[in-house]
Formats: sequence, C-alpha cells, structure tokens
Amino acid sequence: MSMNLHCDQLDLLQTPTWLTYACLMRPDGKIDSHPESIEGMKRALYIYLEWAGDLGLKVARTDEECKQMDLDRENFNYHKQAVIALMDDPKLRVCMI
Repeated sequence: MSMNLHCDQLDLLQTPTWLTYACLMRPDGKIDSHPESIEGMKRALYIYLEWAGDLGLKVARTDEECKQMDLDRENFNYHKQAVIALMDDPKLRVCMI
C-alpha cells in the first residue's frame, strides 16, 4: 500500500511512498506522519515541490509535444503558487495517509 502526502487545504499530486517518508522525516531521522509544527509541514511542502517540479522535465520531439509541455508547465506553476500560498495559512495541515 502506498503512503501519500496529504494536505487538508489542497489536493497534492500522488506521491510515492519513499517521497512521503522523505518529506516527513524529522532532523533526527524519525518519520513524523502527522507533524505538529508549522516548520515541519512547510519543510514537507518544499520537498514535495522540488520533486513535483522535476516531473515535467522532458524532451519535446514534435510541435504537439512542445505545446503539451507548455501546458503542463503552466499547470504546475499554478499548482506551485497555490502550495506556496498555503505556507502562511495558520490552519496548514500536512500528513501521511
């Protein structure tokens, strides 16, 4: 069963289990599946954004692929801005489900 990163305020992309663990790992190396600190939740979202940003790194071989990549990049930038805007929300909630 896959363990996914979850945010109550926004739908995140489905994350592989290894990434979910990396996002929620504390500095002492333990996994905090339901972090209480805002700093821990922000750290998880920053790691998530680094991973998600790399998903769109592809090589376009045709004009159609190039147009699709532009659309994908635009969609990711919109998602990224929504995630960044959440980081100042006092009700921010990030966890593993």
